[in-house]
Amino acid sequence: MIVKAAESDIAEICAIEQKSFPDPWAEALFQDILNNPSQCFYVAKNNRNHIVGYIIFWSIVDEVHILNLCVAPEYLKQGVGSHLLQFCLEFYKGKTISLFSLEVRTSNSAAQKLYEKFGFKGMYIRKNYYPNHEDALVMTFSPCMPK
Repeated sequence: MIVKAAESDIAEICAIEQKSFPDPWAEALFQDILNNPSQCFYVAKNNRNHIVGYIIFWSIVDEVHILNLCVAPEYLKQGVGSHLLQFCLEFYKGKTISLFSLEVRTSNSAAQKLYEKFGFKGMYIRKNYYPNHEDALVMTFSPCMPK
């Protein structure tokens, strides 16, 4: 089940972020996003109501940027990432969106494969994008174009 993130979810979200990334986002950043009405922040919960992943995205005119999609390590390869990404794409159904975009670590081939499954294509490399100087692959998907 995917629901809007709440203040009470922040600790669980931060724990997942810490386990998932070498340079995790700070709790204050998640708080700011939660309190920013222009950003969409949703969590995936399992049948025991535990958070197993989350997605943060926002739209600017006719483009959507996915800021963060994360799945708890113990729930990888169980469809959670697909479910969250599908949710984001369907969130804008019926609206005129020309482009979805995101950055992904060049070393994260599993995430790249997930995005490719949904029609995203690698466009270019952003050098030293991440705090540890790792490059990012910018990927985009245009719902108006054939996959």
